[in-house]
Amino acid sequence: MDTITQGLLGAVTAQLGFRQRIGRDATLVAAAAAVAPDLDFLLGPIVGLSGSESAEMARIVGHRGLSHSLLIVPLIALAIAAAWWWFRRSLWEPAEVQERRAGPGFGWLFGCVLAAVASHPLLDWFTSYGTQLFSPVTSARFALDAVPIVDLIYTPILIVTLAACYIVRKWKGQAARATLAIGWSGFLLSTGYLLAGLALHEVAIGQAKRTIEELRGVETQRSEYAAYPQPGSIFVWRVVRRTPETWTAGRVNVRFGPVAEPSRWTSAAVENNAWIAKAGQRPEVREFIWFTGNHARATYENRDGHHIVEFHDMRYGLTPGGLESLWSIRAVISPLGNVLDVERVEHHRGVRRGEMIGRFWGYLWEA
Repeated sequence: MDTITQGLLGAVTAQLGFRQRIGRDATLVAAAAAVAPDLDFLLGPIVGLSGSESAEMARIVGHRGLSHSLLIVPLIALAIAAAWWWFRRSLWEPAEVQERRAGPGFGWLFGCVLAAVASHPLLDWFTSYGTQLFSPVTSARFALDAVPIVDLIYTPILIVTLAACYIVRKWKGQAARATLAIGWSGFLLSTGYLLAGLALHEVAIGQAKRTIEELRGVETQRSEYAAYPQPGSIFVWRVVRRTPETWTAGRVNVRFGPVAEPSRWTSAAVENNAWIAKAGQRPEVREFIWFTGNHARATYENRDGHHIVEFHDMRYGLTPGGLESLWSIRAVISPLGNVLDVERVEHHRGVRRGEMIGRFWGYLWEA
C-alpha cells in the first residue's frame, strides 16, 4: 500500500488503547514506525552510487524484503521503542515530573510500536505487489491480491477515524473511552474492507470464467486464472487467464456482473523459442520473473537481426483488459547470440498521470 496510507494505519493502531495510556506522542510515533519498513526504498539509490547498473533490480528485489519480514518486525519495534523510551525519560520529561508521575512502562511503548510496524507488512500482504513475509528464511513473495496499492475507499476510512478521535478529544477533553470505541470501530471497518477485497477477488474470477464461456464456448480445464484489483477500489479487476496456448486479459467490474464484450478482452499466443529461453537464463530476468510471482508473459521480435525478448509483468496493465503491462524487462541478443543489454522498461512513461488516473476512475462507472 502507499506510504501515506501505511502511516495512517499505524496512527489508527495507536488509538486501540495505546494513545489513551501513553499520551499524544503515541499517534506520531506509531505513524512513523508504520512507515519505517519502506525505508528499504533507499537500497536502489545506494547501489546506484556505486555505479552498478543493477540498481533498479536491487531496488525491486530489496523492497518489501527483510524490513517487511514478520520475523524482523519485533526487532524493528524494539529499536524504535527503546529510542522512544530513552527520549521520553532523558529529554522530554523533567526529573521532577518523572518523580511525581509514573509514566507508561516500556511494555506499553513496545506494544504500541509493535502493532504499528506489524501493520505495514500485513497490509502489503493484501496487495498484488508481493511481500517477503518470512525473509530471510525464504524469499517467497506472498500476495493476497485483495486491494490495490492506492485505494480511494480504504484510505478515507483511516482519515475519518483519526479525524473523529481528534474532534472528540477537542470537544470532550478526557475522552479515552469514546476514542477507544472510535479507534476500534475504524480499525475493524478498515479490516472488513480488506476482507471484502478477498471475497470480491473470487467474485471477479467467477465472473471472468462465465464471460469466457460466453465468448469462447466451454471453458478448458487447463486454464489458470488470476485477478488483480485496479487502482482506486476493490470493484474493478484485471483478470488474467493463461492456458498452455494463450494469454488473455480482461476487465471485470464486479458491481455490474459478467459482461461478454470481446472489446474488454485481449488474447495472444504463448510464445516460446530458443531466444526466450536464453534470455530467461539471465539473473536479472530470473529476478524479474520471481518479482512478478511467475506471472510474466514473454514476447519475441526480430529487429534488424537482433533478437528482442521482453517479459511483461501481467499483474499490472496499461489498461485492465490489455496485454501490454505497465513495466517489463527487455533483453537484446545479437545475431551471434550474445546478450547485449538487459533493461527494465516502464511503458507508462508516455502516459500523463492525470490521464491515467482519469482512465481508471472512469472504469469504476463502466459495466
